[in-house]
Amino acid sequence: MKSFDDLPELIDNSKLAMGLDTGTTFSQDVLSIEISGPTQPHLTVVDLPGLIHTGKSTDVQLVSDLVASYMQNPRTIILAVVSARNDYQNQIVLSRAKVVDPEGRRTLGVITKPDAPPVGSESESAFIRLAQNEDITFGLGWHVLRNRCFEERNSSFEERNRVEEKFFQTGAWQDIPKSSVGIVALRSRLSQLLYDHIKGELPKVHKDICAALKSCEEKLFKLGDKRETTNEQRAFLTKLSMDYVGVCKSAVDGYYEDTFFGEGVTIEASDVPKRLRAVIQKMNAAFAKTIREQGRTHLINKKSDPASISNYDRYPYGRAGPKKITHVEAIAWVKPLFDNGRGRELPGTFNPILVCPLFHEQSKKWESFAVSHLNQAFAACREFLSQLVPHIAKGNASVSSALFQRWFNEAMNQQLAEAKKELEKLFEDRRRHAITYNHYYTDNIQKSEKEDEKEMLAAITDQLSTYNTSNQHALARDFKNRFEIKKTEVNMEDYACEQLLRSMQAYYKVLHLPQNDAAMPN
Repeated sequence: MKSFDDLPELIDNSKLAMGLDTGTTFSQDVLSIEISGPTQPHLTVVDLPGLIHTGKSTDVQLVSDLVASYMQNPRTIILAVVSARNDYQNQIVLSRAKVVDPEGRRTLGVITKPDAPPVGSESESAFIRLAQNEDITFGLGWHVLRNRCFEERNSSFEERNRVEEKFFQTGAWQDIPKSSVGIVALRSRLSQLLYDHIKGELPKVHKDICAALKSCEEKLFKLGDKRETTNEQRAFLTKLSMDYVGVCKSAVDGYYEDTFFGEGVTIEASDVPKRLRAVIQKMNAAFAKTIREQGRTHLINKKSDPASISNYDRYPYGRAGPKKITHVEAIAWVKPLFDNGRGRELPGTFNPILVCPLFHEQSKKWESFAVSHLNQAFAACREFLSQLVPHIAKGNASVSSALFQRWFNEAMNQQLAEAKKELEKLFEDRRRHAITYNHYYTDNIQKSEKEDEKEMLAAITDQLSTYNTSNQHALARDFKNRFEIKKTEVNMEDYACEQLLRSMQAYYKVLHLPQNDAAMPN
């Protein structure tokens, strides 16, 4: 475009390009016209469509949203244009401006068609008061422009300006300051307003630019090194793998010096899963406690304890724990297995192969506890990796997701399958014939027999405590007779069942606890 005379044709061609010739009235596309020259002001003006109330609902909403998007920008100078043809109180742009700019610091009111109201009318006086910033006050004040009427549509800009200048030199409008009327004054005024506005906003712009720069640098950092070629991609993955190995080894070894593990004495809850060795150690301790307290099927009462046990006491660790039974009930539990498992053993002894099924029954909950522990450990490892991989990938979600989908998920599932296979081997060993070369097995049996003898002697002593102690020889003889009778009064089957139960308990204790744990109940 070489002159303003070409502007109408340019606008018509732009409408065709923006699709406004197909019945569409409004568009979100922006027609940008740049006018340059040595005498042109440094000014950018956005001519928005006027706010409408009627018509297609989509058009009304589109215009409202478009105008709001520009007015809400704190760096935009609002030109609130009102026409003197209509009562300004009914023109919604003024209320919109007050909402986004309550103090009017960046709003300049513009009155058009000041020649429309009859000369001397109340309407003319109202708009003159408005132009004097009396009725509606804006920090930037008001400006008045006279538009070309229909008969003047073909006049040049120079002619238009002369007519406008003459209009503001006559009538009531001549009292308005020259700096607030006319297109020429508006250019100068807007240039100065823009300069002052930019000067005031420049520190904020600098702050926003610095924030945007920092955000961009952070995003670039998260993207990692450039990896367009195969070699760059290989180098990128190699660096990731080295970082991964370093942090992972520290987590496994329990050296939590890397910032990944958190800092300070108080560990944040989100950092706890990162300390993998500590997490697994805690799980192992809980697993050992579970096996120790809830692993056996039956918790057998001592002979000296009361024969009857309440229903409440039968489950000392809750319903998931072992069922507490008396010694008599324990013999009754063993008796069917003993009767149906006889072999070539002599009377009063038991078939040693029976220790195996009895032990299996007593330790049958080990498998479910072990599977649960394995799954918990696997979940802990997955949680650890779900935080480690994004860390080494610098928060790059696409890299983390790709690594998990391509490598980690498959590798972890494979490791879980291998762990389950190893666990199944332990289960198979537990189901095999009971055998041990640990000398604590016999020690446990001997300790159990001595405990029984102590209980028996204590019971006999209690019975003899009522005797007259004047005849020491008679007391000793009676004590010896009672002791011998007590030792031999049980029948051979009960004795064999007792020995079978004792062997199973000794074997369970050998496999169940370290040998220095003297608190292990039978």
